[in-house]
Amino acid sequence: MKIDRPDISTIQTTFPGQKEKGVGKKNDFKSVLDDSIHHSGGSASHLEGTQASLIASLSGVSPMPELNKSQDFQKIEDYLNFFDDYIHKLGDPNFSLRDLATIIDKMAAENDKIADLIDKLPEMDELKDIANEALMISAMEVEKFKRGDYLDS
Repeated sequence: MKIDRPDISTIQTTFPGQKEKGVGKKNDFKSVLDDSIHHSGGSASHLEGTQASLIASLSGVSPMPELNKSQDFQKIEDYLNFFDDYIHKLGDPNFSLRDLATIIDKMAAENDKIADLIDKLPEMDELKDIANEALMISAMEVEKFKRGDYLDS
């Protein structure tokens, strides 16, 4: 199968009612800006005054409080490390269930803190997804421990 390429010179570059651009005419940003200022009857100083008035009108608007990403990240990282430590101790025969009970109590308290942090994070934040998944797993572990799933029968 042979694919024919169209002749580029026959492609229409202008549309009805559109002026044809001159060959070699410079269309860089400065020339376009100068043309728009010239056609609007304004000047660059007029634009600067408009910009200054816009900034002045926004001076009373307070931005949304931004969450401290590094602190949030650190809290979630510490939480995951704590949970990882619990998993290793759960598999270690040198730790009794009584030792694990104190860890479970701390984990339940951390779950509440992380749940509050998750509520503060924006919806589309990937950190929120990670924290939410870790919270669900941790909450399941707390319930499994309290229910007695780890007791020897």
